[in-house]
Amino acid sequence: MRGADKQDVNDTCVQCEASPKTDTVEIVPLTVSLTGKFDDSTSSHPYRYYHPAQVSDLYPRYGPKDGDTVVEVWGKHFIDFGDDFRCNFGTHSSKARFINAELLWCRAPASTVVGRPMPFSVSLNR
Repeated sequence: MRGADKQDVNDTCVQCEASPKTDTVEIVPLTVSLTGKFDDSTSSHPYRYYHPAQVSDLYPRYGPKDGDTVVEVWGKHFIDFGDDFRCNFGTHSSKARFINAELLWCRAPASTVVGRPMPFSVSLNR
């Protein structure tokens, strides 16, 4: 943990150095060491590198303020991570339903924003 300030680390949080630049989508073992030599670690957990999801289009582009409109979202690099796979409408989110790597569905939540656009994004891991 080089370069970490005391305020960035506590008893339940570890801040890692930046991940290496890679174009490879892969699952690698993640191991944590207190000494940096890794002789104090006996296990690892899988960590997944993936391409960021990209949205190219959605339909419909508007709906009633009460929400519950099914929205079809086209793009690429969609991966179904269960409840962590989300559609974000401004500051509200809803679970995304994975159809394939280029299509998903989600239900728009209720909103107080009326008559103007709001940001939309997709998150694979909340």
